[in-house]
Amino acid sequence: MRQAVQFTLNRLVHHLVVCSERNPAGFEVSTSEDGVCIRHSTVVSHYKADGWMSKFSRDLHRGVFDDPAADEWVGTRVVLLSSGTG
Repeated sequence: MRQAVQFTLNRLVHHLVVCSERNPAGFEVSTSEDGVCIRHSTVVSHYKADGWMSKFSRDLHRGVFDDPAADEWVGTRVVLLSSGTG
């Protein structure tokens, strides 16, 4: 049973990372009695079981798990909006 939960959590985190346009390699998920622990590179983050998915997604979008030593910014986009006076 625990292996099935672990497998499902790993897949879920993988999909959340891919949806945020980041490379899912290196993300590790483990569970504890009170929550979920996610590791990547030099970052370890623990989330309480209630609402962990939305908090993890928020941290992904804030760049908490981004590698500061990376040569390029991954997932960062600049959008230019026209004023419509064309």
